[in-house]
Amino acid sequence: MLDGRPSEETQILSVIDRAAISPLQFRVFAIGALASVLDGLDIQLVAFVLPSLLREWSLAGSQLTWLIAAGLVGMGVGAGVGGALGDRFGRKPVLLASVAIFAAFTLAVTLAADVTQLTILRFATGLGLGAAFPNITALAAEYAPDRARSVVVAILMCCTPLGGVLGALLSASLLGEVGWRGMFAIGGAVPLLSLLVMFTLPESIGFLAKAGRREAAERLLTRVAGRAVQLTAIVDRAAKQSSLTQLLAPGLRRDTLAFWVCCFGSLYCVYSFFSWTPTILQGAGLSQRDAALGTMLFNLGGVIGALVSAALCRRYGSRLVLRAVAAIGVAAGIVLAVQSGGVATTAAGLVFLGAAVNATQVGLFVLGAYVYPTACRAAGIGFGLGVGRVGAILSAVGGGQLVMATGGAAAYFLISAAFLTVIVVALSVVRRHVPPQLRAASAAE
Repeated sequence: MLDGRPSEETQILSVIDRAAISPLQFRVFAIGALASVLDGLDIQLVAFVLPSLLREWSLAGSQLTWLIAAGLVGMGVGAGVGGALGDRFGRKPVLLASVAIFAAFTLAVTLAADVTQLTILRFATGLGLGAAFPNITALAAEYAPDRARSVVVAILMCCTPLGGVLGALLSASLLGEVGWRGMFAIGGAVPLLSLLVMFTLPESIGFLAKAGRREAAERLLTRVAGRAVQLTAIVDRAAKQSSLTQLLAPGLRRDTLAFWVCCFGSLYCVYSFFSWTPTILQGAGLSQRDAALGTMLFNLGGVIGALVSAALCRRYGSRLVLRAVAAIGVAAGIVLAVQSGGVATTAAGLVFLGAAVNATQVGLFVLGAYVYPTACRAAGIGFGLGVGRVGAILSAVGGGQLVMATGGAAAYFLISAAFLTVIVVALSVVRRHVPPQLRAASAAE
């Protein structure tokens, strides 16, 4: 508010919240989902071709570790830088550039002559992958009304593992025919072609208004509302500050630091599972088939938990729901650590742990989209992702060795429970949680 007048962001949100969801908004959500699927496909591409790489290049375990870690490091850097660039230059151009970068470097992998070149190219690919997601999330969140925002963000998050499923199906069908280089060719060509569709994305209305392009913002807002809309120009001095300065300003510092802690713990748990759980389960006595089934149960629980928690966040608020689901994960981790190996108990524990870990991660993006205003929303989500990638790198480089050195499966699940406990505490520190029965006017406060 300024001199009793609502800010442009408040005006925009009020119009979006009161209108029915328009075809323009559905286009934003659909293209965002497509970008998330492609993100997930490329993120997990290395895992699908590792057996072929091992046979062709006779790679050592340390080389595999750094190959995986390189992509995660690139994603961490890309998330922070890409989010800040999205706030400065717009969500759309940075998203398009990000997709072009990870598509181009994925295609370049087909020319890699050794593991060193492949590692460097995966780092560069990670820069594009990391920069894409905060801008996808921010753009979709800014076009979604409050009544649907949490569900929209949750669906985008669920599209990332769907990209992994697509990659698995393609690998099962084509890897034997086209080889690992052919898989990378497909993984680069598909997102490159998708840019033709992504060019039809509109820019964020809130960003256009913040950038002084009020007429362009009004045209898009008119298409959303189905009626002519005019905005009252408000000068926002905060928009002239750097994104990181805004994130660490007194009004946001506490929430930002707590959000970073949550992202670190959440992505440690997610990538620790992706990297080590099948090995841990087999080491605990499960067959290869049962370990694969456990992986499926974790992901199935994750998709269900993510969608359910997003709906509950809207109804009951994120403070209660996110702490509750993280606490469920703590309990599931402890049960898996101390139980004696019963198949039914293990299966149930993995479903609940998957639901809790993935619901927490999705909920954090819902929370970030609410906590941060338009001027620093992409940067807020991006820097959170960047800090989270440090946890992911820790899980990839040292997590498995730490687990095996300290007791195998029991230690593995207890470490996950410990990180989720930290998340419960950090969520209690956050002040600006999504409130119960979210009101349209509250989002810009």
